[in-house]
Amino acid sequence: MEVTLTALLISSVVGFVLSFLVENIPSFAARWNAFEFKGLAVAGSGLAVCIALVILSYAGAPVVGVPKPLVWDGLSTALGVFVAYLMATQTAYQLQAGNLRRKQGPRHDETVTE
Repeated sequence: MEVTLTALLISSVVGFVLSFLVENIPSFAARWNAFEFKGLAVAGSGLAVCIALVILSYAGAPVVGVPKPLVWDGLSTALGVFVAYLMATQTAYQLQAGNLRRKQGPRHDETVTE
């Protein structure tokens, strides 16, 4: 059996594993829960993974799916890799959302006024 390491597969696996570990490593989870800019951090890490995969592909790593030269086809592929990363992080979050240790309070006032 042969597994092809595509940029989409690698970014999805990295995003899923990182998102899963962020909530399950106790020492890191406490800091993550107090962190204000979670969405920005996830987007930034996805951008870093996307850039790393493109650089590794151009450096000769066996990453399939990054067209050369990186003009329009490459940019659209890089955008797809970024979206795949974000989708994988959200999938990992949704799979474990019911079991998270943190308590999520309502974001609005739930009192009924007449």
